[in-house]
Amino acid sequence: MIKTRSQAIDLVYSSYNRASQMTKRNLIRKQERSRQLLHAIGNPDAGKKIILVAGSKGKGSTAKFISSLLASLSYKVGLFTSPHQFTFNERIQLNGENIPDNAFIKIANSMYPHVQEIDRQLDANEYLGPIAINLAIALLYFEEQNVDYIVLEVGKGGLFDDTNVVDNKWAVITPIFEEHVQELGPGISNIADHKLGIIKNSSTSVIISKQRPDVRQYINKKLSSQSNEIFRYGTDFNAIISKVTINGTIFHIDTKQTAYSNLSVPLLGAFQCENIAAAIQACEIILKTAISRTMIGHWLASLQNPGRCEVILKKPVVIADAAINRDSAQYIQEVVKSFNPSCLITVLGLSEDKDYKGIIHVVKRFSNELIITKPENGYKTFREENVAKYAENLLSVEFISSIPEACKKALQTKHADFILFLGNHSFIAEAKQWFEKEALVNMA
Repeated sequence: MIKTRSQAIDLVYSSYNRASQMTKRNLIRKQERSRQLLHAIGNPDAGKKIILVAGSKGKGSTAKFISSLLASLSYKVGLFTSPHQFTFNERIQLNGENIPDNAFIKIANSMYPHVQEIDRQLDANEYLGPIAINLAIALLYFEEQNVDYIVLEVGKGGLFDDTNVVDNKWAVITPIFEEHVQELGPGISNIADHKLGIIKNSSTSVIISKQRPDVRQYINKKLSSQSNEIFRYGTDFNAIISKVTINGTIFHIDTKQTAYSNLSVPLLGAFQCENIAAAIQACEIILKTAISRTMIGHWLASLQNPGRCEVILKKPVVIADAAINRDSAQYIQEVVKSFNPSCLITVLGLSEDKDYKGIIHVVKRFSNELIITKPENGYKTFREENVAKYAENLLSVEFISSIPEACKKALQTKHADFILFLGNHSFIAEAKQWFEKEALVNMA
């Protein structure tokens, strides 16, 4: 019997852990097993109003924005995302509140025999995906709570993701670029095909966020024969930035239905506003009506996006972002330009499977110093000689394995007026926790 949250999380990873321990062969995850599990527990997704969000960048943020906007309009909304920052329960939310431990444990117990039964049917190197199991828990929770809408963030890819076994009435495609090339590539068209795979016959409407020109052209060609109603950034909706300050961004949004002028949000960066524009356009389509400027203003005033260009301190400016690739770092570069710092320190905590080379290639353009550290979560770390090669144009590169020491070193550098923390979600969470506890003491 499952009695604790930790044991419930163990259930989520149980099939994967069993397969990885039993064989050294390549592990196999079959998407149809996710559907099999949902069928075994009564198809809790059947007849639900579901929005799927896929992409290479901004899918988690856009999913959260859609969920929170619908919730602000008095709808009951279930949200499923990954990864988490502080607690596993963040992955399943109802109107912005994490699933309670007692509900998580209760549903995990009801799931246990079904997970075990399916796992017994699998070959030694096959497993039931953690996303599939956690999705089933989420959908049962949302069914119990009688939600109006369900927003699901797709994992990497889309076409073969375990979330993509549901019938989604709406599909949102956020920016697409080269990522997980070995699994999704080799080319950008292959990667785009994976993302566009969430568009089904059941998807009445598709929202396409801002894309680079070659991706936009490919998507337009790919969807030209589709019967779904398509809404495209730059044609049907857009965001125009007026000003970025330490307190947030002032901007304007046009959608297919209306214009929202002189908007203000306590978030930094054009990319945040582009995600907001996609979320507003999606919600207008879902609700089949424009949303009042007053309601949008109230929603934006309280909007948060932890770990995405998040302001930790204002003096010196300290910003944290869970950037894990070159394209994400380029978004950060645009934010940095708004502040024109005299001395910027970048603290990077990234595992070896992420695009550390791409990030360093970008941040060396605007960083005066680079501190390399590592997430304390068992991930592989990169080799120091590789870091040195890609950071050779920086004024200073230092390796500090301890995250608290790296934070302290950056904050105590007297001439630094801008500190940037980039890396895995786990690293960003650890850095934020340190600042919450120690920053004021170390600044004294």
